[in-house]
Amino acid sequence: FQLAYAQWVNGQCDAAVRSYEETAKITARPDDRLLVDWGLALECAGRTDEAAAKMRQAYAIAPSAHIQTQIGMIYGKKNRFEEAMAALNEAEKLDPRFEMTYVYKGNLYATRGEVDTAIGFYKHAIAINPNNQNAKQALDLAEQGKAAAARQPGR
Repeated sequence: FQLAYAQWVNGQCDAAVRSYEETAKITARPDDRLLVDWGLALECAGRTDEAAAKMRQAYAIAPSAHIQTQIGMIYGKKNRFEEAMAALNEAEKLDPRFEMTYVYKGNLYATRGEVDTAIGFYKHAIAINPNNQNAKQALDLAEQGKAAAARQPGR
């Protein structure tokens, strides 16, 4: 498990996937933490549907907003907006105070060019947790992009 995680952190995605597979073989029953990390390694390796499937396995063991946000993040990176938003909406139902849900929703809207909507989600995440650096950085970028666009001629 530790080796697989280290490989994933170092960008050795395929090696990490193989190490998670080996870990699962020697584990009596993979727990949600193993499955989430395995899913992230699969996403890193470009295996989106397999990554989401591992996350759904983890969710079946331990339903959480965190796992749903990871599914949303996986689909969002592949521009699969509807699937990503469905997972994030489920995360919001499970725990409306889990701020990363709103960061990921903001990211989805930002990639679609809906900056005002994205800004609203980032601000909501910050209202929940004023120390969320991901939300703060995303908000800064979105506001800078909006300001730059407003300075463009013809706007």
